[in-house]
Amino acid sequence: MISIYYIGLLDLLSKKAHAYTVSKTCEALNARDDISLTFVTAHSGSPQKNAALVFTMNKIKKPFPIVVLKSLWDSTNLSKFYLPFRVVSANYVIFKYLWRNRDQYQVIYTRDHLLVFAVFFAKLFFAKQIFYEIHYIYNNRRNRILTDWLAKISNGVIAITKGLENYYEKINEKIITVFCSGVELADYDNLLSDRETLGLPQEKILIGYTGNMVATNLNDPYGLEEVIAALKFLPEEYYFVGVGDKGDDARILMEVVKKSGVAPSRIIILPWQARQKIPAYLASFDILIVPKAGGRPGNSPTKMIEYMASGKPIVACKTAPIMEILRDNENCLLVDNEPSDWACAIEQIYEDGNLAQKLIERARTEAAQYTWEKRAERIAGFIGENCCSYRECSRREIFTRKTWRRTIKKIFWYTVYFSGLNFLYNLFVGERLILVGYHSVSKNNKDCEDYCTLTVNLDDFARQVEYLKRNHKIINLTEIANGLCSGAAIFFDDGFKDVYLNARPILKKEGVRATIFLTTDLIDQKDILWTIKLKWLKGINPETEKLIDSLKDLPRAERENKLAAIFVELKAPLPKIFMDWQQVCEALDVFDYGSHGVTHTDFDEMSEKEISTELEASKAKIEQEIRQPVLTVSYPHGKYTNIAIEAVKKAGFQLAVSTKKGAQKNPDLFILPRISPAPDDDLIFFKLRLGIYYPLLAIIRKFI
Repeated sequence: MISIYYIGLLDLLSKKAHAYTVSKTCEALNARDDISLTFVTAHSGSPQKNAALVFTMNKIKKPFPIVVLKSLWDSTNLSKFYLPFRVVSANYVIFKYLWRNRDQYQVIYTRDHLLVFAVFFAKLFFAKQIFYEIHYIYNNRRNRILTDWLAKISNGVIAITKGLENYYEKINEKIITVFCSGVELADYDNLLSDRETLGLPQEKILIGYTGNMVATNLNDPYGLEEVIAALKFLPEEYYFVGVGDKGDDARILMEVVKKSGVAPSRIIILPWQARQKIPAYLASFDILIVPKAGGRPGNSPTKMIEYMASGKPIVACKTAPIMEILRDNENCLLVDNEPSDWACAIEQIYEDGNLAQKLIERARTEAAQYTWEKRAERIAGFIGENCCSYRECSRREIFTRKTWRRTIKKIFWYTVYFSGLNFLYNLFVGERLILVGYHSVSKNNKDCEDYCTLTVNLDDFARQVEYLKRNHKIINLTEIANGLCSGAAIFFDDGFKDVYLNARPILKKEGVRATIFLTTDLIDQKDILWTIKLKWLKGINPETEKLIDSLKDLPRAERENKLAAIFVELKAPLPKIFMDWQQVCEALDVFDYGSHGVTHTDFDEMSEKEISTELEASKAKIEQEIRQPVLTVSYPHGKYTNIAIEAVKKAGFQLAVSTKKGAQKNPDLFILPRISPAPDDDLIFFKLRLGIYYPLLAIIRKFI
């Protein structure tokens, strides 16, 4: 299931058409089995406590979650001069919410270009998938820059007209056209005219219109002036009825009426009506009109589909967006935006019953293609096709979801480095015992998707080895067992095959020996680490990560039982990611070997007898294969107890490596600390880890 956050700056309690279309889109998407959706808005006009009113006003039958965040966006005390502050405030609260809930969703869906900053950082820092529903091509340069930017960074763009698709496909080729509105056909079944109840004239021919009266959202004229002026060319029994006055619309239109010379009595302007009442008004009209609505590529009137389903003939203005849905003499009559043309078409469609019926039937049939469910189906399919698969984006998701923290962290540590503190620390402390521990070394991300958090890039590894050789005395772990307490040693846990393939040539070239701590069951190819196995079988996704985290917290016996049950259901060939014994023997020219147990089970979860068995069995197996003594051990996951330390000594090992961090002088040979390079460490950060990083971090954590 894909979890979507639909973010916006929208008041769902407003009387605007897009409040309705967004609500219905959210309802239809959230009702699908493959999607869960939450609507998040920085406009406080849609209070969560009043969600029931939102659902009633917008005809929502299947409620969806609504989150309302407080910001300055809708503050009535701020003028347009303060728009930048309002935008910053809205982006801040949206991004903060996205950050705090970053594990709860995979996709961000929006139609608000002013939220591009929150969207950009969510994509950059959390690797979220972005889908932008685009409605306009702005004339304003600032808005056009933001819109183009948002389209460019999106994983996919949903355009509401072909004109928008043609424009934005140059910016993002992953684009689809999905009309901005939909219809519930059942609302228009068996409708009867009820003019008396609605207070409409009984014996007049009513030219009906519902929606915005004066201007579009971009302040383009809506085009009702020409329709009203057309009454001059029509008999007096033709009346115009407009439903949708939100305050000042009636006054503005009546001024137009005075200038046009049309009798005011032939114009009826009614207030905005709840969505539930619109079908009744449409049923009571004789003819429905669709004005030009601005005529820009994104000006596609939402009311068209409702008109098509209503069973009434339609006369519409010839504009490119309208003509994508309505076609002349097929499902409507199209006219140029001239009063005389409007009048001619209106009279023709009323007088010619056969023509009207043909248009009505075709329009009704085609309206079935534009239900809310079908709109949601197209959007959901497009999102599914253009989302990075979990396996494709796993490394990016794991490594970039916390990029904001790492960015701040790197700024701080780079400051430490370039201030000279790291140099002074190394100068003051002098030589220490440095153990640099790795797991895997890969050439590219695809080789290690299931264990990418354990992997260091081959080029980074080469630079690190070169630096160690140039600045430290390279020693072997057995030399440490013999009393050497300074220098740098390199080792690897587990026995990944890419260490043999990738790290070995680098070490051989530099003349550096290293140690690999082998887990014998892994080398015997009996199994792989259970965390990697789960990711391989279930896929790399948030659900798998949560499952792994929950299993780690369980007692060993309970965890093993649950894993056994899971693996019984999930059967598939496992990847061969660990060395085999032939490769182990071939690599003796570069590597020494130590024990990492038989099964990679944490020693702090085992009894003394079990620990001894693990140590003795693994030691014997490795010695049998390489025909050399094995004197070193690395605790699985670095977990140990006093019992484990004693068992290590009794088994004949001379030292043991833990996951304690840092470099020390004269450390305990059975709790040796390590330096652990991270997958994204550059050389500067590697130098810091060898120096002041761990000591300074320990001090910082005492105060934070």
